Formats: sequence, structure tokens, C-alpha cells
Amino acid sequence: QYLDAFFEWLQDFNWPGSDIVYNYLQTLPQEILYKNIEKNFLKAISKKDEDWVYNLYRLYRSIQTNNICSLDESIMAKVEFIVRNY
Repeated sequence: QYLDAFFEWLQDFNWPGSDIVYNYLQTLPQEILYKNIEKNFLKAISKKDEDWVYNLYRLYRSIQTNNICSLDESIMAKVEFIVRNY
């Protein structure tokens, strides 16, 4: 439940402490991170929050070192469309 709050903190990188939260999230095990990124991508897309989608995408790209965990292709298609048009 605390992880949800951390991910919500990425809605706006202008918020104080968002850089600390971002750096902390990068240290989590990939399987936990991927599961929560996917869940929060869905939240951000449903809220039409392009900033949040973009910030989550930045986190996703920063930790994408191997293909052990992958995100749902249909979600990633929506994310990549939003990011391309951001």
C-alpha cells in the first residue's frame, strides 16, 4: 500500500521529494517494480494524466536492463502512444 503512494508521487516531478522517491523506486526488485509500474500506468491512463504516464515511462526505461519482466503489450502500446505525443 505504501508503494502506491510512492508511485503517485511521480505524478509531478515538481513536487518536493519526487526525485528522492524516483531514486528509491529504482532500487526495488524488478518484479515488484514492473508489477507496480503496470498497475500505475493503468491508473494514469484512466485519469488521462499524461505527465504521470511520462514520468512512469521514464522510471520504466531507467530500470529496463533485461527482459526478465515485461509489461502487457496493449498497455505499453497506449503508453508509447502517449509518450510519443507528449
